[in-house]
Amino acid sequence: MKFVLFHGAFGSPKNHWLPDLKEKLEMLNQEVIAPQFPVDTWDDITNAGQLSHPKFQTLEHWHKTFDDIKK
Repeated sequence: MKFVLFHGAFGSPKNHWLPDLKEKLEMLNQEVIAPQFPVDTWDDITNAGQLSHPKFQTLEHWHKTFDDIKK
């Protein structure tokens, strides 16, 4: 089976519980993909102000990343 792990907003596949899950699945001989999706930093968002929109952390950018994985 193949697993794709999605991190959350402002996240990374290298933090929280994702590395542990990836390791445990791989120990069970499962294929695991944990991509880095485009994210804006917390500082970028807060400094831009309340009415600003993220530059990278958009559904369109995340779909592109996922499309690359599907290939």
